[in-house]
Amino acid sequence: MLIYPNIANMLGETSVDVNALCLDRSQTYVLMIEQRQTATCTVINSAIARCHLPKVYDWGTKTVYFQPQSGSHQDDKAFVGYIYFVPPTLDPMRLDIGNIYEWFKNPIMQTVMPITWYPRNFTNPDLDYKDYNVRISDDQLYSVQLGLYVIGYREAADDQIKKFRPEHRVLCRLTTYSNRNSLEYRWKPQEEKINLYQVEKWYMTDWERTNTLYSYRFGYLKLAPITASDDTSQHLAQLPSGLITFFFFL
Repeated sequence: MLIYPNIANMLGETSVDVNALCLDRSQTYVLMIEQRQTATCTVINSAIARCHLPKVYDWGTKTVYFQPQSGSHQDDKAFVGYIYFVPPTLDPMRLDIGNIYEWFKNPIMQTVMPITWYPRNFTNPDLDYKDYNVRISDDQLYSVQLGLYVIGYREAADDQIKKFRPEHRVLCRLTTYSNRNSLEYRWKPQEEKINLYQVEKWYMTDWERTNTLYSYRFGYLKLAPITASDDTSQHLAQLPSGLITFFFFL
């Protein structure tokens, strides 16, 4: 079984493409990560499935098993592969936001920072892959609006599990970008700017912004497709798969 990319971020928030044989679009497939989490998968065509990785708080190579989930297919043998989970700083697919040392200066000297990504890493989440008219070679597949989100991190002691429980929460959306799908961006990166003093949409109430916002001392940025609920929801529990940055101080 081939997996791309086979080096993944341990924070999840991203997806990998799994190459298997004779996939049935009417079946549900899962990617089991050893004896821990399970990743849900979407069949793209008869040979490729896209699996959305959960958070795996471990650094190293994990054995993964890809197989159908339902009905009589439980007896089918699983495809076996390997994924190397790494911290955000070592992720080769991480979102590029310039010089890492500039983000740790207090105060940050620049109010506008660079951001770079490859547009072919994003596809429209609203497309129905069960529609046989959808072709993965179509440039319109990559025409999608992307949001740049701030995800805050904090942890607190939990007496039930006898250790600290981590919490990741979407705090706000800084800005919106249009993913460029023209021919030249098949291999060329898209370069944009981040205005650090601009917030497009908050996902916290006024009370939370006053009382709990500053309890998130660390965080990271995530670039992900915008969904229909982004502008109507006050709280986002989950974002589509995307690219994330390293941790930095908020």
